[in-house]
Amino acid sequence: MICSCCGIKSEIAQIEKAHVKDKSEMIKLGIKDHNRLNLIELCVSCHILFDNNGRRARMGIKEIDGKMFFIKLDESNLIQIVRAKNSINVLAEYISWKNERVDLRLYKTLNTV
Repeated sequence: MICSCCGIKSEIAQIEKAHVKDKSEMIKLGIKDHNRLNLIELCVSCHILFDNNGRRARMGIKEIDGKMFFIKLDESNLIQIVRAKNSINVLAEYISWKNERVDLRLYKTLNTV
């Protein structure tokens, strides 16, 4: 496996299946299969950027011309747009949900690219 964002391989770093729409939110809504069309493979570092545990996420995801891209804030707070390294099969409504919870600088970029 590889990280969908940075491309690091599982032999080098731990790769996790990350929920796009938070698992806890899915459970609140009574959706039992919170994994279906809701997981992407991310290394721990990228997963931390993608999570919005009590804060705005530092990474969102967007489809542009049929290709998936991650839009993220790096350590210097610069915006990076990175093409996904593997195929991503996630419901568009889950991506929209996630992108509503990103850092406001990213939110503006996600809505203009």
